[in-house]
Amino acid sequence: MSCKLSPFSIIFFLSKNRVINILIVIVYFLCVVLPREWFGNQILKLFENFSRQAYQMATLVIALLFIAAYLFYLYRLLRNNYTFLAVSSLIILLTLTALSYPLLIIHYIEAIHYLQYAVLAFLLFPLFRNYYKLLFWGFVFSFFDEGYQYFYLNPDGTKYFDFNDIILNQLGLVYGLLPIAIKGSVLLVRRKLKSFLPELITIGLIVIVIIVLCFIDLLSIYPDDTIPFNLVRELPGSFWTEIKHLGVNYHIVLPVEGLAMIAVIYIYFCWVLTGISYSKWRS
Repeated sequence: MSCKLSPFSIIFFLSKNRVINILIVIVYFLCVVLPREWFGNQILKLFENFSRQAYQMATLVIALLFIAAYLFYLYRLLRNNYTFLAVSSLIILLTLTALSYPLLIIHYIEAIHYLQYAVLAFLLFPLFRNYYKLLFWGFVFSFFDEGYQYFYLNPDGTKYFDFNDIILNQLGLVYGLLPIAIKGSVLLVRRKLKSFLPELITIGLIVIVIIVLCFIDLLSIYPDDTIPFNLVRELPGSFWTEIKHLGVNYHIVLPVEGLAMIAVIYIYFCWVLTGISYSKWRS
């Protein structure tokens, strides 16, 4: 008897093999995070003989091809699973993606964040089977990803903790979850409030650690030369920050602004993804 392999059959398999699922998530995340510096150097070597304009155009075309393939896949799902909520949320997601290019992105290759975290969402779904939990832990993964780059990989090369990338990562998670929601995965489960205790404890621990580090003068949110670690080492002079040698203007998302934007993305897309899935169940 033949077994048709599809993304959803993989999700079912992983949901029944949690140990394998956890190992795959760990290996995948480490493969995404650890080689970032090496990957960046390889991209530079690949395009070293190209102008910046050609490099930007090439990476933009590749990104558009991925989006076109993704939209075609969604179209096939929506033919038999159409809901207005799904289409409207897709339009909002694409609009936010389009806005991220002039606002948040310096090099178009950074669009790879969408793909990386879309795959991560796909792998995490069988573990959590709940959008609220998954998007929360996706944010935690993203926070440690950017923290690793900011404090370890490039401690002197950037002036701010990259909430720009965390926002891209959150949108990437939504890209990975939208097809699952449209399909109306029967694996989705409603969670009682007490089931969110691990998430509440995690939030509490993160807040306590940040407060303690600030209290003992090891961490500062904003620039302070007397403290070893600053989330923002230099405040931008205006809404737009210019990188003169690249001829680029972009917006640096500061911590409070970034957390507010992430909260809005989290609340809205948790609500619509859950609504899309349950509308499919009712139909």
